[in-house]
Amino acid sequence: MKIKNTLYQTLALVLILFIPCSASMAKSISAFGGRDIVVPSTLPTGAIVARYNFTPMQACDKPTCKIDHVKLSNKGSIWSSVSGPDLETTVPGLSVRMLIDGVALTSSFKGTFSQTAEVQVFRNNLPLSEGRFSDGVFNSYFYLAPPFGDATFVDLSGKVTTVSGTCWSSNQTVKLSPTTSAQLPGVGMTTGATPFNLVINDCPQGFNRIGYSIQPVGGIMVGGSGTLPLLAGSSATGLAIRIVDASGIPLNPGVSLPVNEYNKNTGGSYKIPMSASYIQTSEKVTPGSVQAAMVVFLDYQ
Repeated sequence: MKIKNTLYQTLALVLILFIPCSASMAKSISAFGGRDIVVPSTLPTGAIVARYNFTPMQACDKPTCKIDHVKLSNKGSIWSSVSGPDLETTVPGLSVRMLIDGVALTSSFKGTFSQTAEVQVFRNNLPLSEGRFSDGVFNSYFYLAPPFGDATFVDLSGKVTTVSGTCWSSNQTVKLSPTTSAQLPGVGMTTGATPFNLVINDCPQGFNRIGYSIQPVGGIMVGGSGTLPLLAGSSATGLAIRIVDASGIPLNPGVSLPVNEYNKNTGGSYKIPMSASYIQTSEKVTPGSVQAAMVVFLDYQ
């Protein structure tokens, strides 16, 4: 009987502890909205499985949220507080972290939230299994409290299933035809467009979505320009190589685009049309060789 009495008393304390939160109508954000997240069973440690973004307006109904206190909970359990930034989830093999305005959240965080918060689920070094995230206000992974007013709880909602295998893509070289400076009369002008296909092979069935993104090699690509920086072996100056999609839209670095032809019921191999061309980047163009490269990343949901 003593054990039962102690248990009842503990439960009463828990209810008393959380009644103020319910009464104050604390905000609750469910990351991933209960959807099925499908991941390759062979994901390497550190690979990001899924991302979920929310704004200050969603968190506190204001353009900027002031955060005075943060609590991070392993497996979404209020009894398992940690300093972070990485938390265990209830799905074996997966952890979660949150970035606020690009800064990884820890229990010591104090400051403002003015742009974007991103919840990242990623592969840890434990064996990966299928499972479901614990969710709900009483199973929140992140608790963000302002100096005054309502707090915000962030939980994970959904289940994770695994698929054996991934797609693959081999290295390829695209050769542009020689050009002359006369064909580049001004900054931003292009010439020598050369179509090519990004080939993605042997995608297994079962994923909800397969995406691809690019990153330039050897420098920074200005967002929205599609312009790859020249590699060190290039001898020409005043120009670069630009990559666009089938509609002529320049590719953005790090932006995941869907493999639209992918069918989760069948899988398969796919060709994504692209085009490479010379683009003038300064007033003076000098002759020589032009070399650029990009890395293609595949992501799965």
